[in-house]
Amino acid sequence: MAKRIEVRFEEGVTDALGDSTKTMISEDLGIEVERVQSIDVYTVDKADLSDGDLEKCRAELFTDP
Repeated sequence: MAKRIEVRFEEGVTDALGDSTKTMISEDLGIEVERVQSIDVYTVDKADLSDGDLEKCRAELFTDP
């Protein structure tokens, strides 16, 4: 079964892509939005990947200490 990992910036860390997308939405479309947050999504398709293995990937590979 496929597992999903979402990676985003922590609260308080500048999300430059989210900020520039927010500006483009406002300037190009005339729509004011409060916040845009960029999120990278990874799909891991390995049948025998346990929740513990997935957590280890999240903590060791996708987290910036």
